[in-house]
Amino acid sequence: MSKLKFDGVAHQISLVDSSGNTVGTWAAYNNVDSHATIRHVANGSHTVQESAHPTTR
Repeated sequence: MSKLKFDGVAHQISLVDSSGNTVGTWAAYNNVDSHATIRHVANGSHTVQESAHPTTR
């Protein structure tokens, strides 16, 4: 399963595949959407679940 890795100090978010390889890295300044139920994203790795169109893999 892929993960998003957030680093608030470096202001980066990375997509890491199930083998641990970094797919891409982008600038991220922890600006959470105004409709989100959280205020900030914590540093660390976060799994991604697609609830609207889940895969069967």
